[in-house]
Amino acid sequence: MSVNRNGSVGYSFYHPYKALFSNDCRKLRLKNKSPFVGKFISRIIKGQKDKYGYGYKMGTGRIKRQKILLPVDKKGQPDYEYMEHYIKKLEYEKLVKYLSIKYSTSQKKI
Repeated sequence: MSVNRNGSVGYSFYHPYKALFSNDCRKLRLKNKSPFVGKFISRIIKGQKDKYGYGYKMGTGRIKRQKILLPVDKKGQPDYEYMEHYIKKLEYEKLVKYLSIKYSTSQKKI
């Protein structure tokens, strides 16, 4: 996962492949290797991007101090199952919407 610290400050991206990172971004390694959990956490980080900008960069120190609020289970541990299901549901809804638009426009007569 990467987090931009310069340019588009605060944007986060999940990379399911080996990637090279410039000095303008930081690489985060997640303990949980699920791509859905990675996408969930990336989305949470991206949601906080508005507090950063040209005069308030997301430097390494600020990234380390960044609070990332995650759902927890009954034991107070990160609820990775919830995160995974949440992202799967979002992807499913987007796919259904895309397919309904694609097939409704291809059915129109010219």
